[in-house]
Amino acid sequence: MLLIGENEFISTNKEWNVVAAPGTEEAIQRFQQRNFDVVVFTNTAEADEIKLRKLFSFQQPGIIMLQNLNDNLIVTQISEALEKKQDQNKPSFSFVDDALKHTMLPITIQ
Repeated sequence: MLLIGENEFISTNKEWNVVAAPGTEEAIQRFQQRNFDVVVFTNTAEADEIKLRKLFSFQQPGIIMLQNLNDNLIVTQISEALEKKQDQNKPSFSFVDDALKHTMLPITIQ
């Protein structure tokens, strides 16, 4: 998770791998260094947040971006966002057993 701005509550949470960026330029540098599942804006100027949202969504479509307005609420939002991201990344498999479909023998499986 990329944390933009200052927030000890989020940056010290041991459940998440948080990379903090105090300003806009640092956020851009850190975002380009690796892929993040979630970006959280905290105490960010509105113009800077709009700029970063456009840039990040262009570079990594589908990234989850949240704005921290309440420390108690943001914990739930981050947890739900990470669960959603994990569900999207789960592989699914489908198998069709048609190995005998093109044989010349009259074989049926019951």
